[in-house]
Amino acid sequence: MDCIRRIGCCRILALLTMLLMADLSASAATIEFGQNLEDGTRLVIVEGQLEKGDESRFVALVLPLNSALVILNSPGGNLRSGIEIGKAIRLKEFSTLVPSNSVCSSSCGLAWLGGVKRWKSSTGLVGFHAAYRVENGQATETGLGNALVGAYLNQLGLSESAIAFVTVASPSSMAWLTPETARAFSIEMEEYASETSPQEPTLGQRPPKVTSGPTSPSSGDFMTWVTDNDIFGFDVSSTPLKTESTSVGSETCEKSLGCKAFTFHEPTKFCYLKTDGRTVVGNTNTTTGFMSSIADRLRMSEIRVLEGTALVGSDYKKLESIGFEDCISSCEHDRACRGFTFSQRQRTCWMKTAAGRRKKDRIASGERKWPWEGVWAIQGGGCLNEPGTDRHPIQLSINAFSGYEFRCDVTSIASSAKSSTIDLSCSGEGEFYIDKIIVRTEGDQLFLKRKGDEVLRFSRCFAGGG
Repeated sequence: MDCIRRIGCCRILALLTMLLMADLSASAATIEFGQNLEDGTRLVIVEGQLEKGDESRFVALVLPLNSALVILNSPGGNLRSGIEIGKAIRLKEFSTLVPSNSVCSSSCGLAWLGGVKRWKSSTGLVGFHAAYRVENGQATETGLGNALVGAYLNQLGLSESAIAFVTVASPSSMAWLTPETARAFSIEMEEYASETSPQEPTLGQRPPKVTSGPTSPSSGDFMTWVTDNDIFGFDVSSTPLKTESTSVGSETCEKSLGCKAFTFHEPTKFCYLKTDGRTVVGNTNTTTGFMSSIADRLRMSEIRVLEGTALVGSDYKKLESIGFEDCISSCEHDRACRGFTFSQRQRTCWMKTAAGRRKKDRIASGERKWPWEGVWAIQGGGCLNEPGTDRHPIQLSINAFSGYEFRCDVTSIASSAKSSTIDLSCSGEGEFYIDKIIVRTEGDQLFLKRKGDEVLRFSRCFAGGG
């Protein structure tokens, strides 16, 4: 396998691609030997739709082999065939490879995961979706099928988050594996750069026939981050990803089909990928991001979560047998409520007329935000960080004031009945400076003034949503 690692080994890559030029229209997969590699490794080629019985043909072919590299180019097909081929690959300790301009999706992707070493060309696609059965011409997700997939992937040693990634996409869509998502979900693989020369024909000269018609993730959707906030619910998995930074979490979400939002928790470095979003609550420990396609469904809550904090006294209402999100909603819609403390163990919410004295605890609380906190769009601008424009929104929280190519840390807040004066320590375009702004709100309008400048007017973003 060293020759594959050396990307300059064009003769081997040319051999692989020429061997895969056969028609894929046959009713069952083509399973046959290819020419041995230079180090004596046997090539086994699996190409075309996987049908019931293909697993038996594969096992019969490879049973005498001591080592092999399994080349895969298939849109998938029969679930059990893909799983059983993957099991045989792992039992024989074979490696798997998806070559240039090839597709290995659905049950083929499950077979590919069986490799003790997994290889993929930079122009090859590996994709997954939930198991399904066809009823009345409609693909319907099947719990039994997903259970079989989960048991198989568990045998391979994949994590819970990896199993969730493999089964998260609906039957009509596909979650494509990239080096970034592979790292995020601890799916071991190596990607090699595709090299094309006149001596190396590729499958791009005759695109493979793919019955499921996969497409790459849409490039029209783009990500917007909101600091000091958290999108509740819709987690892809109960097991978060361990990532280095917000940017890694954002990139992982953008390259994972089905992911529409994420929340990165700074103290733990955990990233929660999400399939959708509705309520955005304040949290100074998190940054959240969402794709433009779900922006219209989002609503900024008036509540900020306080992790590991109990608010002492000022109780006026006790709600029992309630969840944390319902506790937040109850406080937000009761104008007498200025804060709350919630016990997950007791499933109890204590609503409070003041959010003053607080102490460290293992429970969570919440308080009503300042009216000027949130995401604001200047007149003529938008609410999203759309590429190719500098008309980005501004964001205000008790920690920071940020916008296009600048960020200021809040150093102090002084409030009167009508406005707040906020002292700032700022950086932007290579400069560091001290600044001060005065802000006031009228309904969903924000008025912001810096010394020597005219008053700027902004409109609140995400005030409606779901």
